Amino acid sequence: MAASLTFAEVNRYSDDFAAYLRRTSFGAKRQGRGSIPNGLPYPMSHSAFSKRLCARDVNPLYTAHEMIQLFRDAEPAAIVGINMFADKLPVPWSKSPSRM
Repeated sequence: MAASLTFAEVNRYSDDFAAYLRRTSFGAKRQGRGSIPNGLPYPMSHSAFSKRLCARDVNPLYTAHEMIQLFRDAEPAAIVGINMFADKLPVPWSKSPSRM
């Protein structure tokens, strides 16, 4: 089953997500960074991050090793996780410089 979002929904959801980021430690620094997966969460997450953080894409097909390298480079303060790669996230996220 295909899923879709209208531009109005993307804007509304991204406003809500950006407001959440502002209320949390993720949004403490205006120039903070976040990583987001490709897929349906992408437009909403990217729009919200660009309202508050610098976005960095993450391919859900990356291996844990590839994510470790990406997180070391990007130093994200937040990441949007999806079930497609949630099982790979704990180790790379724990080794991210922003988490140490």
